[in-house]
Amino acid sequence: MPYGDFAVREDVYGIISKTLTEYYGMEVRVAEKSERIDSGCSMYCFPRIGIVIPRKACRQIREQVKREYRITYSLHRKVVMNLYIAGVFFLPWLLCEKKLIFPPGIVNQEMFIEPGNKKIKIVDYRNGTIENIIKSGFGKRWIQNEILIRNAGKEYLIPLSETNDGYMEQIHCGYSFPRLTKEEKSHLLPNVMDIISDFSGQKEYVDAKNYVNNLVKSISKRIDALNLTGKFPVDFEKIKMLSEALATRFSTDQISLCRSHGDLQEGNLFYDIDEKKVYLIDMETYKKRSSSYDFMLFYYGFRNASKFIENIEDLKGDKGQKLGNGALDEDEVMDMIRLFVLEDTEWQLDEMEVMPQGTVSNGIRIYVENLYDWMMDNLT
Repeated sequence: MPYGDFAVREDVYGIISKTLTEYYGMEVRVAEKSERIDSGCSMYCFPRIGIVIPRKACRQIREQVKREYRITYSLHRKVVMNLYIAGVFFLPWLLCEKKLIFPPGIVNQEMFIEPGNKKIKIVDYRNGTIENIIKSGFGKRWIQNEILIRNAGKEYLIPLSETNDGYMEQIHCGYSFPRLTKEEKSHLLPNVMDIISDFSGQKEYVDAKNYVNNLVKSISKRIDALNLTGKFPVDFEKIKMLSEALATRFSTDQISLCRSHGDLQEGNLFYDIDEKKVYLIDMETYKKRSSSYDFMLFYYGFRNASKFIENIEDLKGDKGQKLGNGALDEDEVMDMIRLFVLEDTEWQLDEMEVMPQGTVSNGIRIYVENLYDWMMDNLT
């Protein structure tokens, strides 16, 4: 994931440096790429593709990065990305944005680092492991979901072991789902649907009015708690007003609930090319939600709040047929969209509870700054 995506909310390099300093017990500092330093102590930062690599990365690292940025849908983009990746490994000192400077004895050619949303991954091919470290200043509550679910014994989950700083898992060789071709995705889709069905479990039907009202109360409670901890650069009163307005427009009598991954976008599916099987990853936001929530993320890309209006048009255009219930009428589609906004607002606020004080999730920021007026006009 390009760490420019979360640079708008935090001091990315400052947090990377502090996290790694705490992890190694010795200073890891950020330097400009022009600074001269022993290459054996340096790693090079590439925010565009979200990696930090050593001067001479091993073959496995080069192959993994090429797989992760495999372009399958545009010849022009494929050529440009392949040239860029080649440059990253042959001219890292020239193309990098900054460098990380480590104490002697840490950097080796078989390791690289991936800064993520709430954690930093240290991928080590010597040991065949990925060490997931919670970022400095971020809460640890979410990691218990990851540990609980990933060790549940399901064949589509990669087990892990808890560590003092986060958790550790084994390296698997393969592709994240967005890097597969359309044909490959189509071939694997039945397997993916079996995984989602098994993970979701049996549906539970609840009174729609009670469920929606409880969501509104939960959103209000979380906002009040956040406002007590520090100043934020967005107007949370708009979120309260939007959720209350959405709750008054439901026509559905019942809502079906099931176990929800919470972030079931294609990037959280992984295809292992050695085992030829699909794994479900990143379980940190698991809880019970409406049975349509994960499908709206997977089929219609609703996690990408910046394309929210486009995603709504796609959903309305095919009347939600990808959700597996056949064509829906207009009222059903609109209720589904309203319910998603409420559940996703709670999801975003949950995420903020583990972020450093004063940090706002990108989804909430977009809802408030870019989409509030549109949603009040079109969804309420």
